[in-house]
Amino acid sequence: MDELLRIDAVASWLGVSENTLRYWRAQGTGPTSGRMGRHLVYRRTDVQEYIDSLFAKAVGE
Repeated sequence: MDELLRIDAVASWLGVSENTLRYWRAQGTGPTSGRMGRHLVYRRTDVQEYIDSLFAKAVGE
């Protein structure tokens, strides 16, 4: 089972604010997220895939 991370943990990991993550979610960008009740959560693997995709784009440029 994949570890679920709360928005504060993901923001810290990526070095962005929680508001940035909320903005990305509204725009349909950034790592995939979901709701568990009132909490916005991210799967650890989705966040890692998002990071990997950024590096893949940078290498391809």
